[in-house]
Amino acid sequence: MRLLHFGAASSPGQLTLKCQLRAYHLAERRFDRFCYAAAMADDLPPGWPDQVAPPGSEGWEATAVASLLDRAPRYGQYEIVRRYPVILAYIVPYHIHGSLEVARQGYRTIRAELAEQVPPHAVDAALKAYRAEGRRLAATEQAVDLVERALRGEALTHGL
Repeated sequence: MRLLHFGAASSPGQLTLKCQLRAYHLAERRFDRFCYAAAMADDLPPGWPDQVAPPGSEGWEATAVASLLDRAPRYGQYEIVRRYPVILAYIVPYHIHGSLEVARQGYRTIRAELAEQVPPHAVDAALKAYRAEGRRLAATEQAVDLVERALRGEALTHGL
């Protein structure tokens, strides 16, 4: 960083040395946090949600809670889950798992249940939608499990 001068600021556009040093140290700390988070991201297991900061990084729990509430927003109205994120992390996997199981049940039964009401191509399109949603829910279930384990303090590695 280029220092402008050592004395008091002679014009509104110039910074004093103290302000320049403070700005430099703030930028250095932000860079260090960025590098730390980037290095930690390399150690995250497959399936870790992109919107959740790496465990141990500054503010990671807030990103974890926000991500969990995105997946089960109605639980955000309960003060207990905001006070204890691990409770939210315990509840959300059941919520996701229930959705996944219902989608699987629908996939298994839609052809028999709607054969008389809709044409075969519509059932095929619905099955395709069920498959896509099933993949999304399965990935979400894995991501939520990883976040829950991290909130409980488990060490996560690539091998998990």
